[in-house]
Amino acid sequence: MNALKIAGLSVACALSSSALAQSVTVWGGLGTEAYFVPTATLGLSADVAKFSGVRVGVRGSAGLALLPFEASAPGPLTLLGADVLFSGASGPLNAYGGPSVAFVPGGGGVVMVGAVGGVQGQFGAGALGWFAEGKLRYAFASGVGTGLVLPGATIGVTYRF
Repeated sequence: MNALKIAGLSVACALSSSALAQSVTVWGGLGTEAYFVPTATLGLSADVAKFSGVRVGVRGSAGLALLPFEASAPGPLTLLGADVLFSGASGPLNAYGGPSVAFVPGGGGVVMVGAVGGVQGQFGAGALGWFAEGKLRYAFASGVGTGLVLPGATIGVTYRF
C-alpha cells in the first residue's frame, strides 16, 4: 500500500513541478494527406508532461487539401486534426509519434484515425526548426460499410516559443 501511495505522489509531483513542460510550437508544412492529394497544414502544439526524458504533447492542426482529380470540386477540402505526440531527443534530432485523428467538416462525416510519426530538428541554436513526418490513417464515413487506408507525408518548418 505504501508503494502505491509513493507512486501516486511521484506522479502528482512530476505533473505539478517543473517537469511539466511549457513549450509551444507552431508547425507549418506541405505534403500529402491521402496518397497523392496535396495538402498544406498549419498546427499548434504544446507539451503537457514529461516523464523520464519522454515529452508528451498535444497538437491541433488545420489543413487544406486540393483534389486534383476531381474537376467538379468546389475548392480545397478542409481537414481538422489532433495528435498526441510522444517524443524524445536522439542526438540532434527529436523523434516523435503517436495516435492521430482527423475529420472533414461538412464532408459527409468522414473521420480518419491512425498514427503519425516523424523527426524534428533545429536550424542552428535558434527557435526555427524543421520536421519530416509520415502518417497512416484509416478513413471511414458514416453510412458507408467500408473504409480506406490513407498513407501521407509532410515536410515543413517549426517555430518553438
